[in-house]
Amino acid sequence: MSVPTASQIGTRIRDMRSKRKMSQLELAKQAGTHQSNLSGWERGKRDIFAWSLARLAMVLEVSTDYLLCLTDTPDPPSS
Repeated sequence: MSVPTASQIGTRIRDMRSKRKMSQLELAKQAGTHQSNLSGWERGKRDIFAWSLARLAMVLEVSTDYLLCLTDTPDPPSS
């Protein structure tokens, strides 16, 4: 398994945000970050911290493994 690039992770974030019909600003606010951070992550220009990734996954209702390109199944595990 290859390590995903920042660009691949950013594409997953952007695609799920678009699928949820959310603006960058809306997702950033709900995830507790700045829109400029989200923009950098989506463009693959900024590294993302684990807690930010976890917050984005919760808001987008996907697993962190999906955002990290470790699985192609976006559904979070059942609790």
